[in-house]
Amino acid sequence: MKLSKVSILAAMSFAISGLALLPASADPVTVVDSGATLAARAPGAGPGSCPGGGCRGGLMKSLSDDQLEKMNTLKLGFKSEISPKYAELKTLKDQFRDAVTKPDTSKSDLLALQTKINGVKDEISTARAGFIADRMAVLTDEQKSELRKKFLSRGLMGGRHHGRSFHGKSFHGKRGFHKMKGDAGAPDAPVTSDSGAPGAEEDLG
Repeated sequence: MKLSKVSILAAMSFAISGLALLPASADPVTVVDSGATLAARAPGAGPGSCPGGGCRGGLMKSLSDDQLEKMNTLKLGFKSEISPKYAELKTLKDQFRDAVTKPDTSKSDLLALQTKINGVKDEISTARAGFIADRMAVLTDEQKSELRKKFLSRGLMGGRHHGRSFHGKSFHGKRGFHKMKGDAGAPDAPVTSDSGAPGAEEDLG
């Protein structure tokens, strides 16, 4: 095979491998990735009737029927608001993948598409942050205090598995050691609109 053909095949392989790094569809909205999670997922995997999409533990029992109804209304409104944005995001990502493989596509063309993608993602993040704030506002001061206490205790005890982290085999094993080292040696991840409000994964889903 001639050197020129080898070069062309290598270039094509590189371009296709880059496409594989792009998500096939719109990403689900995950409100929190650092510590505890208030999950507000994309349409089709929508959040539950609690701020995190399916309350667990004592907080679920403390929510009144009126609170659950309000949270469900907020959930439906949030899904209705972001559904068109997810459709737009998917279309833009498809256009980006298509443009990458066109020989006449310039760098500026790709950057323009990426700017549009980033803009829609920002709109989704802003809507998500508002959704979290509205749902947290439904909770009473006592419930918020309970949620805050749970969040702080999880941080001190090294994550979800409180007992096992300190008394079980995982604490002395390799995985337990690295988990402990990571918790103690690294600062908490910053809370942003992409990471959402702290402290809701265990109690609020």
